[in-house]
Amino acid sequence: MLESGVTPLAPVLILMLGTAITKIAARFRPSREQDALALLMAGVAFVSTLLLAYQPASQVVVSPWHPPTLFGSRLAYTTEGLAAPFALLTSLVCLAVAISLSKWRRETNDNGEGPRYPTVFSVSAAGLSFIYSANLITLCLSWAFLDLSLLFLVVGQKRHQAASGEQRRALTMSSLTGLSLVVAALLLDGHGLSPVLVPSLLLLAALVRVSFYPMHFWMLTDADMDPPTSTLLQVISITTGLSLLARLQGFSPQGLPYQSQLVTISSLVLLTTALSAWAEQDRRRAISCMAINQVALAVLSVAVASPQAKSSLLWSASSLALCLSLLNLWPPEPARAGRHGLWLRVPTGLAIASLMGLPFTMGFVGRTALYGSLFALGQPYLWGLSVVAEAVLFAALFRIGADLPPISNLNSQFSLWVPHLAGVIILVIPLVLLGVHPPLVSFLAADVDLPAAAELIGGADIALWAVLLLPLVGGYLLHRGQKATLERSAAFWKGFGALLRLDWLHRWLWKVGWGIGAVLRGLARVTEGEGYLGWTLLLAFIAFLLLSR
Repeated sequence: MLESGVTPLAPVLILMLGTAITKIAARFRPSREQDALALLMAGVAFVSTLLLAYQPASQVVVSPWHPPTLFGSRLAYTTEGLAAPFALLTSLVCLAVAISLSKWRRETNDNGEGPRYPTVFSVSAAGLSFIYSANLITLCLSWAFLDLSLLFLVVGQKRHQAASGEQRRALTMSSLTGLSLVVAALLLDGHGLSPVLVPSLLLLAALVRVSFYPMHFWMLTDADMDPPTSTLLQVISITTGLSLLARLQGFSPQGLPYQSQLVTISSLVLLTTALSAWAEQDRRRAISCMAINQVALAVLSVAVASPQAKSSLLWSASSLALCLSLLNLWPPEPARAGRHGLWLRVPTGLAIASLMGLPFTMGFVGRTALYGSLFALGQPYLWGLSVVAEAVLFAALFRIGADLPPISNLNSQFSLWVPHLAGVIILVIPLVLLGVHPPLVSFLAADVDLPAAAELIGGADIALWAVLLLPLVGGYLLHRGQKATLERSAAFWKGFGALLRLDWLHRWLWKVGWGIGAVLRGLARVTEGEGYLGWTLLLAFIAFLLLSR
């Protein structure tokens, strides 16, 4: 049964259709036509999510079956709550990635093979399906769909090669966590009431989905990916995980489960991941560490805010997704940009300024709300720890901005950079507009109301300005002395960064789990009588019973 007009099923079907069309076009059509088809499908999907964000909450019922569900609806997609703005953010990044992929293929000489449009559309469709899910049954199916799509995305980077250990671990750990949603669905009674265990299971699922440290499984798999697809992997993890956290926030009016513990853990994670980003010498890995740090910041913002404050969650997700996309979509060979290279640096500078929380940026609004909530808690160690963590992170951001490749070759044609600029411009526009005038977000989410930037600046007291500006000064000083510090003990910092990334812990847990599985498989073979060992043991047991009489 479908409702009239645009329904949440429309963008999902459009992107799945785009997966099939671009896959077929890659075999029979030239690259320019492939790019045009991909851009058309991504644009139509974005327009449909935009229409869904502006119209009243709508729903499409996939099946009349009405199981006990957490969110009180049948097997369906819905745009209630923050689903519509989260889906719009996802489709916007998908459109930017689709625009950038054609340029990236030509610049990196992809051996004439078509870009990864099918996997990009598949991942985006799975993300929208997850965000629009109206109940736990749909959410469980979308979780599995998203995991498989992410696996195809990361494996597609290395053609004709098997999945790496990190990729297999990410899929396995994420799939096992997805079972928590199944358990939560089974625990619900016929009246839709939730036992105490259900919010805890949903919180675990949300933290794993959003790659909260140390459960950042998918974030570890993007080291060898090209920036456009790496951008999509990070943004999909952020939007889907935080959308599930928003559902949990609306489901628990009294607040998130284990809220005090979550606040403390998030504060410690902020410092740990900031140190990891600062010690990391590779720019791509430093951005990944910074992404994990900002995920912890978003979780902290939600944990310290009131359950009714939806603005902190949506604002954190939007700011982080836009800034990450702009940092990752830096062109592969900027030295060929010529005299127009300055225009390519502007989006990166805006993203860094927003992450640092400078006035009239989205980051300033988020940091103001966060420190206001931390002051209200009356626990100085929390905001003190956050200030130290941000100073270390800002040092890493200063280095990311300073390490941009040089611009040269004044004879380069500007027309070659139009696809890249078009991809970043559609991300810069909302980043700038929402930073300058935050109340614009109310057009996408009616329940979210934010003051103007001028009001926030005028209402900030001395203490708030101190905690906002001290990390900037400390980060700059740390950045100035970072090179000498890291050069003196390069081996130590390399090992320290590897220690904080926790690759060793994930490998150890994987080996332990694999060993337990091997033991269970061996017991199953013995029980089934494989290799006659089971029958031998059975006969020996019968003989023992007979002789013991």
